[in-house]
Amino acid sequence: MNLEIFDNFFEAEDLFKIKTLCEEAHQDADVQAKGAWDSRLTIGRGNVDIYHITKNFDSEVYEIVVNRLKKITDLVPSMIGFYYWHPESFIAWHNDDIHAGGATIYLNETWDKDNGGLFLYRKNIDPIKGVIPKLNRCVFQTGQVPHTTTSTHWNSPIRKSMQVFFKK
Repeated sequence: MNLEIFDNFFEAEDLFKIKTLCEEAHQDADVQAKGAWDSRLTIGRGNVDIYHITKNFDSEVYEIVVNRLKKITDLVPSMIGFYYWHPESFIAWHNDDIHAGGATIYLNETWDKDNGGLFLYRKNIDPIKGVIPKLNRCVFQTGQVPHTTTSTHWNSPIRKSMQVFFKK
């Protein structure tokens, strides 16, 4: 099990392009977590909209992400997407066992920890640790690290992130 945190993950110009697409793409989200994910993961009241970034339609952002990830891993992405976490949304404890790993990159300009949406994880028998969402922070994990997110507050803004999963 491995988990690393990178701040200032993307260069400023690349982050601007990613955030611009993130804002534009929300209206085109093609999946909602409820109904698509295992029902044990989406037991909360809120939902998560997902927009899949593809090489064909979003080639510039797709290449930015893939090229940046190549600097930290030799794993190949199987999915890249924007996740829009609505108020009262979260994902229950799981370990991404169908993937070789995952990366979460936070995209909100600011995020107050009182809005919830924190990334919690536990490696082996270590105590539970948490990560507060912060613009351009990447949480990269491999080896089936058990993790969850805390519920976003009922009146929080939509929490925006990019999620990448890697081929097993």
